[in-house]
Amino acid sequence: MNPTSFILSDPELIKAVRNGDISAFAILYGRHADAAYRLARLLRRDADEVQRLVSDSFAKVRAALLAGSGPTVIFRTYLLTTMRCIRHDQIRRNRGVSIAPEAVGTATVLGVLAAISLPASTESLVARALARLPARWQLVLWHLEVEREPPVLVGAMVGLVPSEVSTLGARSRERLRVAYLREMGERAGNDDCAWAAQHVGAGVSEHPLDPDRVRLDQHIAECGRCRRLFAELEQLGHDLPGVLAPLVLGALARGYCTAGRGVPGATATATARRRRPSRRLPTSPWCWLPP
Repeated sequence: MNPTSFILSDPELIKAVRNGDISAFAILYGRHADAAYRLARLLRRDADEVQRLVSDSFAKVRAALLAGSGPTVIFRTYLLTTMRCIRHDQIRRNRGVSIAPEAVGTATVLGVLAAISLPASTESLVARALARLPARWQLVLWHLEVEREPPVLVGAMVGLVPSEVSTLGARSRERLRVAYLREMGERAGNDDCAWAAQHVGAGVSEHPLDPDRVRLDQHIAECGRCRRLFAELEQLGHDLPGVLAPLVLGALARGYCTAGRGVPGATATATARRRRPSRRLPTSPWCWLPP
């Protein structure tokens, strides 16, 4: 039986493509083409160039899957990163600029290359904390927080019902915060930094005369590194898209997140309505960047 005769999650579709079922890739295209065009319009002006960039990006991902590489769970961010890499290589070869100026804010070749170069280093604490989460949790966070897609559509990609997606999203956000504090503690510059990360994670009294509160306030006032990291931790709680999107999109994150979103492809809607019963999916380490 054709594996795509059922409605499959993204990991199942990826596996089907690797097994030679090209119709599975058509479903992936239907789910992710809207996002691909949104980013392509930030990278190219001409409609034909936009179309070519999208086609080339999907073709490259498809070739990677057929070769046994490419994404295993998170298709969207792999596709977007591939697109940025293709455009980056084109500009480096041509040494010319034909990118929408409002997307980058500079007309220099170096400025454009910096804006669409490879995503943030996985040495960043946010990236390292995200790597501690299972790939399925990363997928849910990206699509709920950055893409702002409803749980019914995200559920189709991951093989869960909408209520399960919402629950997993909440758990993922909390786990990301815990993982970030753990990264802070493990990479602390000294014992005071490690103490600060541990006590923020465990909770510190709000009373201004509490000894732990006094020590923590004094440390943050004196340590610029912890002050910056705790500010980033605060952003994780109040502006998660602003932290996650630049990991994949770099300086294009704001333009991508604020661009008008069309209705996802009919295939995605159909998958939400005719989803298979959920099953446990494989997970993998940090996999948002092409190898």
